[in-house]
Amino acid sequence: MKKILIAFFLAAIFSQTVFSGDKLISVNRIPANTEEFVYMRNVQSNSPEGGAAMFIMSMIIYTTDKNLGMQCATIALDQTRLVSGSTYKGFTPDKSAAEKIAALSEKAKSFIPFSYIVKTDPDRDYKAVLPFTFSFREMPNNLRSENEAKVFVVSSGDQAPRAVYMKRNDKGIWKVTNFDGLMKDVIQPVHKKGDDL
Repeated sequence: MKKILIAFFLAAIFSQTVFSGDKLISVNRIPANTEEFVYMRNVQSNSPEGGAAMFIMSMIIYTTDKNLGMQCATIALDQTRLVSGSTYKGFTPDKSAAEKIAALSEKAKSFIPFSYIVKTDPDRDYKAVLPFTFSFREMPNNLRSENEAKVFVVSSGDQAPRAVYMKRNDKGIWKVTNFDGLMKDVIQPVHKKGDDL
């Protein structure tokens, strides 16, 4: 009985609760190429939360298609995080950003972007179905001005929402300047062995 209560308590702590004040951003499909990603970005990234959601989408794409994922990350990052390169239209993420994104290739890190999708759960390997919804929470240390913002996205693999720093470009599109908070580890799924006998 004690073990059941502990398991229930842990599930309650790490369940992804959506509060009534949360701002929800939903996407109906996973872009199949950069043109689709740019179109979706142009629709979603008129708010800091939408821009952050698009960067998370680039992380999700990276877990199955590294080239496209890195191109999408290049599109979603602010120019201060880009250097000359051949990833997308003469630019590529700077060394620090590229290394963080590349870490999603590791099995333990590959679950991270899926933890930001509402209704995912470490007990179900963070499996998600479309549409993907991301929940952003108002926090006491939110930063918001006309051209800069710090937003917090809820993760099903952590107790606390995670910070993403955003900047609005000259076209009014919000892009990511710092995503360190998004790359923190999450609770690893417990892989239950099936009995196929």
